[in-house]
Amino acid sequence: MFAVSLAAIPAMIANFKGRSIVGWYLYGFVIFPLALWHAIRLPYPEGRGQ
Repeated sequence: MFAVSLAAIPAMIANFKGRSIVGWYLYGFVIFPLALWHAIRLPYPEGRGQ
């Protein structure tokens, strides 16, 4: 249950940056630390500031 909740963190970050929430949720479920780091490092889409 804890892993299910943790996987949502990188998914929400990636979704905010315009990426697929489902794909990122699965990525975060399988490899949470790497997915979190990768989601944080994603660039923002054009026209959306930090």
